[in-house]
Amino acid sequence: NLKCKRAKFRGSPKALVTKVIREILLPAWVITQGMVTSLVFIYEKLLLVADMWVIADLSHPYSKAECKQAIKNKDVKEQRVDGSSNSRNLDFVRCTLVAGKPVLGRKIHSHSDNSIIANNMFKRFMHTTRSYLDPWFVTGLTEAEGSFTLGFFKSDNYKMGYQIQAIFKITLHKKDYDLLCQIQDYFGTGKITKHGETTLQYTVKSLKGLESIISHFDKYPLLSQKWADYKLFKDGILLIKNKEHLSKEGFIKTLSIKATMNLGLSDEFKLSFPDIKPVSRPLVSNKDIIDPNWIAGLASGDGCFHISIRNSSTTKTGKAVVLKFHIVQHSRDFELMEMLISTLGCGRIELLLKQSAVYYVVVKFQDIFEKLIPLFEEYPIKGIKALDYQDFKKVANLMYNKEHLTEEGLSKIKLIKSNMGALLLFRKF
Repeated sequence: NLKCKRAKFRGSPKALVTKVIREILLPAWVITQGMVTSLVFIYEKLLLVADMWVIADLSHPYSKAECKQAIKNKDVKEQRVDGSSNSRNLDFVRCTLVAGKPVLGRKIHSHSDNSIIANNMFKRFMHTTRSYLDPWFVTGLTEAEGSFTLGFFKSDNYKMGYQIQAIFKITLHKKDYDLLCQIQDYFGTGKITKHGETTLQYTVKSLKGLESIISHFDKYPLLSQKWADYKLFKDGILLIKNKEHLSKEGFIKTLSIKATMNLGLSDEFKLSFPDIKPVSRPLVSNKDIIDPNWIAGLASGDGCFHISIRNSSTTKTGKAVVLKFHIVQHSRDFELMEMLISTLGCGRIELLLKQSAVYYVVVKFQDIFEKLIPLFEEYPIKGIKALDYQDFKKVANLMYNKEHLTEEGLSKIKLIKSNMGALLLFRKF
């Protein structure tokens, strides 16, 4: 019985389209994505009882008990969408979505710093569908863009003057909002927030949420030197769980762990705690790259697909087209980058000591066309970088057909090249 009153929106076609999407198409999409437990009709209003979306703040006076009681009333009709799952009942309901209407007489509450969650949900509906992320892809992407930190925040509420918090983060360009949403769905926990002018950050801070993070990386371990940071991160979490960090001795232990992680202690901490001795850093043993999804995840973060057009005296057009793919990591992961050569059967290593960086590079066209492209066709690049890969592949196909040797083909390649690189690549070194 959802009706769009044309008279009301006659002067605003955009408003009419928005109403149709938000009140009809969006609820229908939510149902197809398996996120809905029930369809509930209260006083002829449609409610979607969902498991995952935090749309309405259940901290308002209408509690879960009242929601259940309302459904038991004679004025309420409930139609199960997934009746086969007895465990997915209202005891586990985290939120209630109404298609643009109040929840049990109350307006939908907002949790977002930037926009209401309904708008975020709308964006997800418009730009992506929920897709499965392979666990090894998640590990590979974390190698590139993730971090494990122990944060010390000044607070008078703690004996030592600091609140200590374990934080897992993945930081991506704001154009990769959809990919961060998929990561959030994968772990089933965490928040996505604005981080600077051009980036977004997925963070997990709660001890309960971090259990999902630890469960994943214990089963699908990091292969780079970042594994050592993860191991120290786990040690820090154990101190926090046991509340040892609240004592002076436990505080010093936690600070000693932090001193060994990532970039170590800041100058401020070194001045405040000059006697801190960093713990020994765990040794990372060489591990084989056992799953191509790990490579796809790493490339989605730290990979680059590059097209260059150079002057040439050996072609009729006076130009030569060169394709180049590279992955960059910290120089301490030199051996891991060498392992990519043996795993993929192509490429070379370039070490830039001044940048503390090591590059895995592939420039030979035959290797790109016969090894790299088939790899990423089967194990796809994800996020905004997938667009650069598609353009890269288009040029490779043109070159395979010798079109780059003609003026017409060269013009096509120049046009494709001009559309690449819209996303700035953020270097960590």
